[in-house]
Amino acid sequence: PDKKGRTTFTGALAEMWCNAPRRPMWFVSHWWGEPIILFVACVAAHATTFLLDDDALYWVCAYANNQSCLEDEIGVSPLQSPFSMALGISDGALVVMDSGAETLGRAWCALENAIVSR
Repeated sequence: PDKKGRTTFTGALAEMWCNAPRRPMWFVSHWWGEPIILFVACVAAHATTFLLDDDALYWVCAYANNQSCLEDEIGVSPLQSPFSMALGISDGALVVMDSGAETLGRAWCALENAIVSR
């Protein structure tokens, strides 16, 4: 609890949404430079294209990783990171491409795409 007696949540946002661990259907590779409204629109278009229902689970780093301790989340090896583990259990990956194709030049996105293509 903080000084006012409030309990502070320090986990991943996804932990607040799901009461138990769930396997992601789709891993989302992107960079946070695109406007969030375009990110959401891309994911929604993907869900519509693949006729996914409301229970379809997308793995998005900002929501799945505990942002208050990213160093612990990522660890010493990217291949042992939550990114790599999520890619290993997802049914597929969605690359959200921004208008300038900045996604292709981002190191983490390149690693994610390399893992997918193995």
